[in-house]
Amino acid sequence: MTPVTFTKRCVLCTLVLLGVVSCGKRNAEPPDEPAMDAELRLFQQGIKTVQDRYVDADRVHLEMIISNSIRGMVASVDPYATMLYTGESTDPSVPRDVPLVELNDSDHLAITVLKIHGFHPLMKKQLRALESRARARQPSAVLIDARGASGLDYSAALEVAAWLLPRGTVVGSVVEEQGRETRSLATRRQPLWPASPVVVLIDRETFGPAEWLAGALQFHRRARLVGEITRGIGVIQSPVPISDSWTVMLTTGRVQYPNATDQTGNPLIPDVPAEPSSDNKENVDWLFQRGLELLRDGLINVSDHAVLRPHYEPTNYRL
Repeated sequence: MTPVTFTKRCVLCTLVLLGVVSCGKRNAEPPDEPAMDAELRLFQQGIKTVQDRYVDADRVHLEMIISNSIRGMVASVDPYATMLYTGESTDPSVPRDVPLVELNDSDHLAITVLKIHGFHPLMKKQLRALESRARARQPSAVLIDARGASGLDYSAALEVAAWLLPRGTVVGSVVEEQGRETRSLATRRQPLWPASPVVVLIDRETFGPAEWLAGALQFHRRARLVGEITRGIGVIQSPVPISDSWTVMLTTGRVQYPNATDQTGNPLIPDVPAEPSSDNKENVDWLFQRGLELLRDGLINVSDHAVLRPHYEPTNYRL
């Protein structure tokens, strides 16, 4: 059976299940020519109904072939490249008022929680809107949680670092244009919380700006990392449109920590490793609770930062 025949039969079966077309009982004898013509017309009618009512099947199939083929070719050259679908979409757009960063109080001794959902340009505007609230607080400790944060805006991570690090502190650098240009990133303001103990939660899926922020705070002995080993990926990507519907995000630069160590290939090791207990309840954020416990019990202090050392080692990774 050819792929086309198989696809047609699958579509016809789907149409029957959807109720688009109906089939009566058929005998076991081979169908005659009129019956075959009727079945063909039935199939064509069903395809047209699906295209009109549900989706353009031919277009979806073609887009799938294109995306899979290009994704394989791009991955062989750039393992960090991603494919973005930029064609027509029926999904509602994300509202601009969706919070990308939140400032919350925990239930433990005035511990302030900074929850980051996404490192995007809009996040910097939202962060500035929270400054008055942040400045009015005198938190006993700060818990930063950027696990699962989307986006690749490193300047947004720099804005978060400026809340904690002295003015003029180098947070890291960006090496662009295949190493022909290096741009240093440093804080440009006085910190809002210059002395509060800080814990940053990290896990196996932490990468990009969230990982870079955690590594910079650790390097400057301003925070302790709690959780699991990170992914070790920090790249700058640029969009390359390849069709009306698809864009490839190709790696055009790399990100470094304050000591000029590449972020990619150098995962962070937590200062306080943590893993769920055997009696951990379902739907309980055990890592979040562990971070709060360390701050609540006074196990994380500013004086502790003197023993911190960067855990990553330089590698020969180059783009």
